[in-house]
This record gives sequence, C-alpha cells and structure tokens, in this order.
Amino acid sequence: MDTLRLDLRQDATRQGIRAQLFALLDTAAIQGIQDAVGALAVSGGHCHDVGEVYALLDAQDLPDTVRQDAKAVYEILAQAEAAVHGCEVEQTHFHEVGNHEAVANVLQVCLAVAALGPVRVV
Repeated sequence: MDTLRLDLRQDATRQGIRAQLFALLDTAAIQGIQDAVGALAVSGGHCHDVGEVYALLDAQDLPDTVRQDAKAVYEILAQAEAAVHGCEVEQTHFHEVGNHEAVANVLQVCLAVAALGPVRVV
C-alpha cells in the first residue's frame, strides 16, 4: 500500500481509527492482531505514567517497529498531558489512556498499520 488515508472527521477515537484500519484487513489478519494483544486488553491493569507504559510495551512480544510506533503515540500523549498540566513529561499521570485496554487499542492500531505496510499515512 502506497498511501493509507484515514478520515478522522467522523470518529477520531482509538476505536474509530482501529475500525477504519480493520475494514482494510482480512479476517485472518484481524484475528492475529486481536490474539497478539488479547490478554493485555482484558487484564484490567493500569499504567500511571509513560515509563510504566514503555515497560509494558517492552514486555510484549512485538515487532520492533510496532513497539516504537506505540511508544511514539504515548510520547505524544505524555507531552500533551504535560502541556495541559504545566509539568514535565516524567510527572504526567495517565487516566483512561493508561489502562491496559487503551494500550491494547493503540497496539492494535500500530499492528494494523504495520500489516498494511503503507509508505505514508494521511
């Protein structure tokens, strides 16, 4: 795939983005992605800061590119939290985006993008 185009006008949530990506994949690819992060999504765990998220990502059996993409997503989230709360990135505290279901959603998106293999995303 040369260019992956996502439409965020209707639904820019992690679930909405995941749905758009899954619509482009076959059933086997979707099942593989869900299996890869299934236990994480239902674990009920929570990461309170970006360091805990990174440790959780490092503990997963993932391709390095997917791990780096997921870390980049959480770096952006941590920077946004820090800007809003007027603190350093290391002092941010995650609420909803730190639960394991949210981390699993981010990983599903990153795995789906990797499966599609676009040269660029717009």
